[in-house]
Amino acid sequence: MSKEKEYEAMMEKVEQLQEIIKERRNKHEPFLSSFVDALKHVVSRAKEWFDEEVSLAEKEIALLEELVPVEDFSDDKSKLAEIENKFNHSIRKFDEMINSVKSGKIKRLKDFTKEGMVGVVKPEFIEELLEMYNISVELENLIESLEERARYITYPLNIIRALAKLR
Repeated sequence: MSKEKEYEAMMEKVEQLQEIIKERRNKHEPFLSSFVDALKHVVSRAKEWFDEEVSLAEKEIALLEELVPVEDFSDDKSKLAEIENKFNHSIRKFDEMINSVKSGKIKRLKDFTKEGMVGVVKPEFIEELLEMYNISVELENLIESLEERARYITYPLNIIRALAKLR
């Protein structure tokens, strides 16, 4: 093979390599967009669920306060407000991440990371998902506590109703 042919073959390979790099670069943006769309969906569904549960818990507390005026539910109200604030903070963090992608500040998936101890890279969105999970568990625990106290009220009433039907 002549030197000219070798040069042409090498240049063709360089062009192929450049095409692969260009193709890969173009595919990163759609993947990041897909990832952010999935993240937006998860966040919006979590917010819907959370808002519904908080609304029900607020109604439950209000009814319990009316039915059991001797019991103080201020700790439950405070805990619910604290949980709601933490959850809303987490939602804001996700919104910031999503907006960073939309604005072009974040262009690659690895830009979602931050340095941790000993240089370990931690994806921020994973940390926020775990935080959102932990907050949701706190809410579920509060709801279970409210439901347990509601059962103490409703259980005897159901027995009275059942006994009344037997007469």
